[in-house]
Amino acid sequence: MKVELAQKYATKYHQGQFRKNGVTPYIVHPHAVVKYLEKFGIKDEVTLSIAWLHDIVEDTPLTYSDVKVIFGKEIAEGVNYLTRNVCAENYKNRLSVAPENIKLVKLCDTLHNITTLNQLSKRGIERKVGDCLNFYIPMAQEISPELAQEMNYWISNYCGF
Repeated sequence: MKVELAQKYATKYHQGQFRKNGVTPYIVHPHAVVKYLEKFGIKDEVTLSIAWLHDIVEDTPLTYSDVKVIFGKEIAEGVNYLTRNVCAENYKNRLSVAPENIKLVKLCDTLHNITTLNQLSKRGIERKVGDCLNFYIPMAQEISPELAQEMNYWISNYCGF
């Protein structure tokens, strides 16, 4: 039930937003993150709800407090872990100590982003690839070697490694 509500909120609040290419509706991204989680065997409604909502505080008028009132503390805290409101190094430190389900949402978020690297600038691509090789793929190796393998596939496929 919460997953459907999270999907509705994500769809409503991300309406009119687009991916970096300016054409693809933004809602395609959280949907893809949910599908990746399901592909890797994640079925619990808390994690899937967090996936739908992972950018909602960052990119819409909704706040942590709004998410907490609507979805409860556990989902709000999960979304908060994934909200970039600090510098990149602090964000990575926070992710390093996050619960495993939060790490999985971030890894599937990153996986979807690297499947669309061609929509980024050269500098953006270099940053994403570096982050993947130095931080996200090693994290994935610890949690889900299958997910790490898929991330490696996309990075190597794109970069010709």
